[in-house]
Amino acid sequence: MSQGLVQNYTYIAAHFKEYIDEDKALDIFELEDIGKILNEAMLSPNDFNKLLQQLSSKFSAIQIYKYTRNATIPINSLQDSISTLKSIQKYMKLRLIDGVIDHMNYIQNEMSNYTKKLEKFQSELNMVQTQNQNYEKEIQSLKYQIEDKKREISEIKDENDIPKVILSKITELKNSDDFESIYNFVDGLSGIGNQKMMEKAYEEGLWQKINKKL
Repeated sequence: MSQGLVQNYTYIAAHFKEYIDEDKALDIFELEDIGKILNEAMLSPNDFNKLLQQLSSKFSAIQIYKYTRNATIPINSLQDSISTLKSIQKYMKLRLIDGVIDHMNYIQNEMSNYTKKLEKFQSELNMVQTQNQNYEKEIQSLKYQIEDKKREISEIKDENDIPKVILSKITELKNSDDFESIYNFVDGLSGIGNQKMMEKAYEEGLWQKINKKL
C-alpha cells in the first residue's frame, strides 16, 4: 500500500472479511498493515482460519504470530474454540497447545455422548408416556364397558324379579285391544304396589293404551 495513502483502518477492519473471501488481502495490504487492521477487526473462526491459510503461503509462522496475535475472534461454542486453536497450532506452529486441543476434543466427545444419551432417554420417556396414555384410554374404555354390563345385569335382574306369569300377561296385553282386561290388569298391579311391575307395564305401553280410551 502506498505510504502516502491515509489508511482508514477502522473502515477497512469493518470490511476485511470481503478481502479475505476474495483472497485479495495479500495483494492489497502489507503484512504490517494487516496487523494494524486486525487490531480493530473482528473475524469469525472460519474467516480467521482462511486468513492464516493465505498468510502461510508467503510468511513464516513467526511472522504470522507477530502480526495476528491481537486479532479478536468471537467464540460462541466449544467447536469455535477448537477450530481457532487448531488454526493457531497449524499456522503458528505452537505445539504447546496440543494438549489443550486434545483435552477440548475429549470434552466435546463426552458432551456429544451425553447429548446422545439424553436424546435416547428422552425418546424412551416419550415412548413410556405414550404407552401410559394408551393404557389410560384402554382402562377408561374398560370402565365404560363395565358400567354398561352393570346396567345390563341390573335390567336383567329387574326383569327376573318380576314373576314370569306377570311378564307373560304384560306381553299378551301389549298386543291386545281388550281395554277392560288391560285396565283390570293395570289396576291390579297398582293395588299390589309393586313398582317394578308397574314400570314394566308402562314400558310396554299398557298405560298408554288406557289413556287413549279415557
